[in-house]
Amino acid sequence: MYKQCKSNQSAERQAYIADCLQMLIREKSYDEISITELCQRSGVPRNTFYRYFADKESVLKYLFDQSMYTLLEKVMYAYESNQEMELVDGITCWLQYYRENDSLWDVFKESRHNILFGQLVRFYGKLSDSFYKLDFNNQHTKYLIFLAYGMQGILDVWKYSGYRQSEKELASQILNVLKTPMKDILATGARVEAVMSEVSNQDFFTE
Repeated sequence: MYKQCKSNQSAERQAYIADCLQMLIREKSYDEISITELCQRSGVPRNTFYRYFADKESVLKYLFDQSMYTLLEKVMYAYESNQEMELVDGITCWLQYYRENDSLWDVFKESRHNILFGQLVRFYGKLSDSFYKLDFNNQHTKYLIFLAYGMQGILDVWKYSGYRQSEKELASQILNVLKTPMKDILATGARVEAVMSEVSNQDFFTE
């Protein structure tokens, strides 16, 4: 966990420590970074570090929350500047932010840290108008989890290709994917739909 700072001075120091971790992540892998090294980079004694963060992973959790809030602020600012903004523009804004902070997102998505989706659930659960509550039985939650995993694959390929596509072009393609029913994506979509309608749930668990 990380401390919820009450004074501006404390909040600024906490943010600076987190910024230093983000800078170090651009230079080496997360696992190679020690708290001692982070304290040296940020210029704070080790006991001061523990006033703000319980451990190194707590700094990651802080960075994730701040990244999400910053992203929301960017999208809302873009919308307030142009209230005719379309969904593709919001996705473009998100892609730009991802590209600017890709080294940090690489750490978030590594399953051994168990941080990306856990924090994603907690973050959206905090939003008063969010459908994404801590209720795995909710069908809407299933849609969002499925979408999040699929979207990460698109982002991985985009990064692997050297970001050859522009954010705007990729955003348009993502929007088209979201609008396209699954059965229409596959060449044998009609056949798949027919087969799936004939299969019971138990058939998936029998040889």
